[in-house]
Amino acid sequence: MDIRIQHAARKRYRMNQKDDPAAILLRQSLTIVTGARRGAYGNPEDSFECIANLWDAYIARRRAVMGTAFHLAAADVAAMMALMKTARLAETPSHADSWRDIAGYAACGARASGADLSDMPLLPVVEPPISPQDDPQAAS
Repeated sequence: MDIRIQHAARKRYRMNQKDDPAAILLRQSLTIVTGARRGAYGNPEDSFECIANLWDAYIARRRAVMGTAFHLAAADVAAMMALMKTARLAETPSHADSWRDIAGYAACGARASGADLSDMPLLPVVEPPISPQDDPQAAS
């Protein structure tokens, strides 16, 4: 094949690859997996092994309670996602985003399961006091 044709084909491939959503996604994923996530959670394979162990234990217990005809429900997925975040916290316990995600998964799981949350009264929401410099009416 003529070298000019090869060069033109490579250039077209690179241009198509640059604009291809799949190529963009893969480049972004590579950046995340080898960068920030790896720094926060360690080696992905170790994290996945920890998650697998937690999920195995969860599924085994649910099967023991529900019987062999057990199928995962939305609430189970919420619980298992919280376990995934728990596995990540084992690597980086100070990662605030994982703690927030666990709270969110718990809320979604409670809603999905139809949990009766009426057994405990809601605490009133207390707003922090506004300092004079943050109070727009104080400037008047």
